Amino acid sequence: MREAMKTLSSTFTALLLAGVLTSTAQLASGAEDPFAPDQGNRVRGRNEGPTFISVCFETFSLEMAEATTLYQGQPNDPALYKEITARVAKGKAKQEGFAVLRARSGNKATLKSTSEFIYPVSYLPVAKPDDKQAPAARGASALPFPTDFKTQNVGFTLEIEPTIGGDDPIIDLRIAPSFVNLADRTQWGSTESMTETPVFDRQQVATANTLLSGQPQLLSTLSRPPLSKVDTDSAKRVWFAFVTAKIVPVTPEK
Repeated sequence: MREAMKTLSSTFTALLLAGVLTSTAQLASGAEDPFAPDQGNRVRGRNEGPTFISVCFETFSLEMAEATTLYQGQPNDPALYKEITARVAKGKAKQEGFAVLRARSGNKATLKSTSEFIYPVSYLPVAKPDDKQAPAARGASALPFPTDFKTQNVGFTLEIEPTIGGDDPIIDLRIAPSFVNLADRTQWGSTESMTETPVFDRQQVATANTLLSGQPQLLSTLSRPPLSKVDTDSAKRVWFAFVTAKIVPVTPEK
């Protein structure tokens, strides 16, 4: 029994020593150490040096009947994107927007292409002709006197928050595109004290998606309101919104 235990102990010691010598030889020959800092990222193929994410947001519009058939007939998002861009080249679809916004992984970024529209939202009551308490600043005018104002950004806004996932090709993306247009003005009150209120068209979506780097993905149908006065044919058209996120390495200039 003692001889068997002695033999087993000797065998274990020899195997352990062989393993240590093999690991030492590998490190000496330049082999990668799987426990070295950031070695796991290099094993997954992470680019050496810093990287950031480039997010491309695009919108296209098609006739509703064509859009329905097209969406149902494509096997995946890249195929749908390819077919829609091919139709744009042939004049059978319209590209409505194109925007690129870049950010570091885990950081928020905002792109704005807007103008400020300021309008009154509350008024003092109209003074009667015999009202001696009317403010002197208003004089003899019977028009309502605005006392509070609001600012609306009119145009396009894009907000993103991209994050590189555990594997390089995977990107988690929070994205919120928004289109706002001044569509009309609505009148209120009698002829003597008429006021106007702006009417805005708004298209927006806020969502979180998981994407493959460099592959287009359908975000939503970001269509105009059916009764839009900005686009009288809006009820007949469907907007497709695509997003393509790509991991970009920062490389020195050659």
